[in-house]
Amino acid sequence: MSSKKEWLSQISKENPGKDLDQFNHTIDGQIKDLAFAHQEDIEGLDIGFSAKQESNEWNIGIQFQIEQQDTSSEPIYYALEHGAEHLEFFFKNSSQITNYLDVIDQIHLNMIHTSWNFEQLEIQTWDELIQKFESRNATLDQVYFPINRNQNHFHQVMMQRKDNSMFQSFNRAYTFPLFNILEWKLVLKNLSDDLNLYPLEKNEIVSIDMILGNDFLTTIASIRALKKYLQSKFKSIHFRIQTRLDERLWNQDHHTHLMISSLSSLASSIAGVSTIWCSGARFLTLNADPSKIRNLLHVQHILKNESFLNRVIDPGAGSYYFEDLTEKIFLKLYELY
Repeated sequence: MSSKKEWLSQISKENPGKDLDQFNHTIDGQIKDLAFAHQEDIEGLDIGFSAKQESNEWNIGIQFQIEQQDTSSEPIYYALEHGAEHLEFFFKNSSQITNYLDVIDQIHLNMIHTSWNFEQLEIQTWDELIQKFESRNATLDQVYFPINRNQNHFHQVMMQRKDNSMFQSFNRAYTFPLFNILEWKLVLKNLSDDLNLYPLEKNEIVSIDMILGNDFLTTIASIRALKKYLQSKFKSIHFRIQTRLDERLWNQDHHTHLMISSLSSLASSIAGVSTIWCSGARFLTLNADPSKIRNLLHVQHILKNESFLNRVIDPGAGSYYFEDLTEKIFLKLYELY
């Protein structure tokens, strides 16, 4: 193999009069990528961290906001029929929860992944919810509690049942905004402080909700860098990484949105995550257009069943560009400590 110096010399000959440095980009104002990364740039780097993954399988996720008047479960059935594997239900108030339980009674909750997100939740409603799920032998897969005066009670009820299969896990959730080193460092500091003050209990996992932009290459490298950081800093903790497209990118025409959504999902699948939320669907109401749900889901089916990206662990491993940029972002994150 030619040296990097020889390679760059050949590129310069084929592009006379052009400054090759102009092809490099500065990311977040402080990280410089290498448009012409070479094997010499990654010599000595730890590029085997992804080998700890057992698979690159992810769940196709879709989120529903339950309104006060909702009594239909057809959009949920439709999403499941078209391959949704992870459903998230978002309830704004307590009365919606008990009213809607009968509506979803026909769903085999123990056969899919579910998340239950409560903006408001009272003790009496929570206790009724637990009793109904126990009577149905159903599973609460991931539970997100509101932060309020009743939080200790919610947690206590779950801990009393921590050996019960009813609870697969309950979550501490942290949101990483659109890639920005300073903002990510703040989230990581909060995460680290929380774990030091409140060690994880049995069945408790940490969910990472990542908001993605339309920079395909940076998205892949930043997810890989965050995974590498979490693996090195918190070796014994299981992190469930979930990605969704920045809401500011939703207001596009249909075809533009599908292209951005496809790139975002492709980047997530290459980097390796637990759930990819269908972009533009946070949160769908139950009167959503079925064709919209179908199109959002089919993007990920193509990635799985035609591109087979779920069969390859870390497809970007070994790429000089990705490995170099991943390491640079990783080292920036470590500057926090």
